Amino acid sequence: MEILDNNTDLSDIQNCVMTIGNFDGIHIGHSKIIDLANELAASQGSKSLLVTFNPHPVEVLNSKCDNYIITDFEKKMSLLAEAGLDFAYVVNFDDNFANIEANNFVKEFIYRKFNPSDIIVGYDHFFGKDRKGSFDLLEKYKETFSYELHRVAKIRLNNIDVKSSMIRNLIKEGKVKDASELLGRPFSINGRVVKGKGRGAKLLAPTANVQIENLAQLLPKNGVYHADLFIKKDNTTYDSVCNIGIRPTFNDGNNDISIEAHILSEREFDIYGYDVELIFKNYIRAEIKFNDEKELINQINLDKEYCINN
Repeated sequence: MEILDNNTDLSDIQNCVMTIGNFDGIHIGHSKIIDLANELAASQGSKSLLVTFNPHPVEVLNSKCDNYIITDFEKKMSLLAEAGLDFAYVVNFDDNFANIEANNFVKEFIYRKFNPSDIIVGYDHFFGKDRKGSFDLLEKYKETFSYELHRVAKIRLNNIDVKSSMIRNLIKEGKVKDASELLGRPFSINGRVVKGKGRGAKLLAPTANVQIENLAQLLPKNGVYHADLFIKKDNTTYDSVCNIGIRPTFNDGNNDISIEAHILSEREFDIYGYDVELIFKNYIRAEIKFNDEKELINQINLDKEYCINN
């Protein structure tokens, strides 16, 4: 997949099969749209193009967007490449772009920039200033600008609508396993291992303190999870117990959320500064304040035993 932006010569992608949207999460509904784009492009001897945004529009339009984005930009682009698209055009989303009226969005952005042969959108797709553009507006212009229009219907799984907002709600409730079913893969977050206070070693549990860079990244609710810790540098994966929360047993008045992965292996290793991906498997329990270190060690051992056996 070739990644394009506003500085790219777009002459090679005229008359492409195009889809456009945030595609946050790249869930199974998004995959259906992408698959259709690839299939149509292959049948017509043209190219498939997905247009998306960076940063996510909510980061520009809403100053209180912490704990929102399902999939960060790096992960999203990796998933799009795996999906077999020919091109991804990344819009630098800002206030100017957000204020393009819906009619002008169709005329100046979609038609003049890309002149697609086909446009594919989801059943609930909106665009342009104040989200006033819709499938009906695209339908209105399809003869004027000579494109075919396709709308992908809603998908339901386990009696749940597959949509990003529903997946966000499930993750916020700690239902990472249910969210993963709608995503079509395990929910995960990217981060970097930073130095903590060394308590993990004292508790006989090698611990990776994971720091995320973007506060807009969605995190599951506070609690303890079974997760894989994937080390990107050497492509290794470690089974782990992941704690998300304020560490109430050792809380010193700082209620900032921390992410700690306790490695199930007893092996000692140094991964400070490494980029990692935490891949969530299941919710284990709520975060608990223990009376002392001994109680905490006992519970960590129980959590480890649960993960080993499940």
